Amino acid sequence: MTPLLIAVGKYTRDLLPHPESLIKFGRENFDVVQFDEDFILIDTLDTITPVAFSESFDETAERMTYQSYTKRSITMDFYGLNAQSLATKFRMLNRSQLSRDLQKQYGVSIFGATRLVDVKQLTGKQYTNRVQVEFLVHYNEVVNVDTLRIDTEQLEFLIN
Repeated sequence: MTPLLIAVGKYTRDLLPHPESLIKFGRENFDVVQFDEDFILIDTLDTITPVAFSESFDETAERMTYQSYTKRSITMDFYGLNAQSLATKFRMLNRSQLSRDLQKQYGVSIFGATRLVDVKQLTGKQYTNRVQVEFLVHYNEVVNVDTLRIDTEQLEFLIN
C-alpha cells in the first residue's frame, strides 16, 4: 500500500465521514457475506505520470530537495446497501471547503469523478451493490539529500 493510497483513504474517512475499519485497499480478500456492510475499496492500476520536476538547495540546512509533481488515476469501489448514496456523497462533497482543507492537510489534489459506474447493472443480480468512482489525483513526491556546500575553494598547484 502506497503513501498516496493511505492519504486518499484518510481523506475519504474524514470527508464522508466513514469508519476506518470499513475502508480497505486494493487486492485484499473479502468474504461476500461482508458486502452488506458499506465497504469502500481504494485502488489504482494506473501508472504514475510525471507532470513537472524541480530541485532546490537550502543553504542554511545544506540540503538539496528534489520534487516530482505527478498524477495518477484512482478507482474507488463502494459496496453495500448504501453504495450509491455513499458514491454520490463522495462525488458531491469533493467540491466542498472541507474537501479543500483535507486535500491540503494530506498533500493531495483530488479532482472530480471522471467516471461513475453502477457495476451491479453491468454484471447482473448475482452480485451485490457496487458503485465504482474513478478520479484523478495530483501529488508531490519529495526526496531530501544532505549536501555539503563549498564555501571557499582550496586549490593546490603543482609546478615542475
